[in-house]
Amino acid sequence: MDYHNSVKYNRHRAEIVPVNLARRLLRVKRTLVLPAHVNITLISNSYDVVHS
Repeated sequence: MDYHNSVKYNRHRAEIVPVNLARRLLRVKRTLVLPAHVNITLISNSYDVVHS
């Protein structure tokens, strides 16, 4: 029933959240270079939260 609305909402959230996350990661990277697998874990975790 509300599948399309929820998809639209999730897509909208998915556009907003990574921007904030990317800004935060850029800020962090200036003082600390994280290993690649840590970055991948953070990104995949945030993706899972957005799409849950």
